[in-house]
Amino acid sequence: MNISVIVPNYNYNYYLEKRIESILKQNYPIQEIIVLDDASSDESLHTVAGLFQKCSIPLMVVPSDRNSGSVFKQWIRGIRLAQSEWIWIAEADDLSDPDFLSSVIRPVLEDKEVVLSYCLSRIIDGEGKILQENYRYTTDDIDPEKWKHPYIREGIDEIRDTFAVKNTIPNVSSCIFRRPDNLEEIAAELTRYRVAGDWYFYTELLKRGKIAYTSEVLNSYRRHGGSVVSSGKHNLIHYRELVSLQESIAEVFDVSPETRNIALAHRADMKRWLSIYDERIENYSFIFTNRAIEGLEKSSLLLYAHDELWRIFTEYREIEKSGEASQAYEYAVDACKKFVETKISSRLKDEKSVGISLRIDADSSFESINPLMWFLYKFFPASKVIFDTGDDLESWKKEKLGRELLEHHKSYGHDFRLLGKRF
Repeated sequence: MNISVIVPNYNYNYYLEKRIESILKQNYPIQEIIVLDDASSDESLHTVAGLFQKCSIPLMVVPSDRNSGSVFKQWIRGIRLAQSEWIWIAEADDLSDPDFLSSVIRPVLEDKEVVLSYCLSRIIDGEGKILQENYRYTTDDIDPEKWKHPYIREGIDEIRDTFAVKNTIPNVSSCIFRRPDNLEEIAAELTRYRVAGDWYFYTELLKRGKIAYTSEVLNSYRRHGGSVVSSGKHNLIHYRELVSLQESIAEVFDVSPETRNIALAHRADMKRWLSIYDERIENYSFIFTNRAIEGLEKSSLLLYAHDELWRIFTEYREIEKSGEASQAYEYAVDACKKFVETKISSRLKDEKSVGISLRIDADSSFESINPLMWFLYKFFPASKVIFDTGDDLESWKKEKLGRELLEHHKSYGHDFRLLGKRF
């Protein structure tokens, strides 16, 4: 049985050579390797070019002129290019044991109705250090015994009592699957997902056949600062996709009340873990006075507020620039809510009076500060913003930046203060 290996890559040059080597060391024959480079800005393409001489397996490199913005678009692109019936998507930053393919293909050879076969994974860090010996701890809420032993079962049954709760194949590198006959139909929906597309994809596969599981740990799933799962930018998107998939599965399949309760408990856990809040921020007044602060020096609040708000603002802008304006808005609402409730309000006597001060340096520009001002007024209605420019008020007022910001925002009725004094 032939296997096509798809390696989606974006700026993983540091891991790419070892990843390809782990594929070449498989003790089951591979028909082809397809490396999809999603417009990397590092030396990935140069590294792959250097591997051609070492590679005894046909190797195709497919570069992109522009980043697709979606790993799931790369999945579909690779599946369309693949020549084999069976596909292994081997992510560029992961690693596989030499027995991986021969082990996960075994149940496929035994039962022709299997459409997806996967193994247990370990978690490693950016340097290859083992962080977790296996992933079974993530499935104990469903069944603490099930994943201790290999199994083959109907895909529909797996959806009803397992995928109705969560995605229990957290790393695509740990599985192989049969090319779906309805690929284009799946692709149209899959590419709408930002986070949970793998969960949706596996569910679609399992509607049409059996699932096989190998209880040996044969895949190394890498967690590091650049990985999608370790990024906090899309928490609200993640949560919404989780709820959507749980609900759509519950509507279509006969999910038992017991499984449904487990799913809802998992949803609540994820909501807490992702720091999702239901309420929007409304009517918080940001007036800086020392009397409003209890046991906190002014300078420490200044620096704290600047660092935290600037982090939220930059992430908001990054999501917005990707064309996801509504998702950027929802992210900012929740991030600001968390900021107020967990970081600021607890330190104040009056929870509705929050002191926020932004320090403006001489090198600041109107272009760099003004977007942040609009961000504050948009997500903190009725806010009163204080610019901390030091003690020399007269000299600062003569600065071009101060005049521009003052005139621009006063025309919109925005309230500016400087160390507690109005301009």
